Amino acid sequence: DAYTRALALGDDPLLLSNRAAALTAAGRLEEALRDAQRCCELRPGWHKGHFRLLRARCKLRDAAQGWGS
Repeated sequence: DAYTRALALGDDPLLLSNRAAALTAAGRLEEALRDAQRCCELRPGWHKGHFRLLRARCKLRDAAQGWGS
């Protein structure tokens, strides 16, 4: 997909966040968690990465850990 091709050029928190959202919507939650986690590692103070992490974890029924983010 376009996000994956763009990320091949290097880690970009915005692209990781957007791909995490797309993967969450597609039900590919483990992949979404990986992207959201990487986004949080790259930009720890950016709320959007933490929001993506929370969304994916809530869909996995792991809301307690998600709220910690």
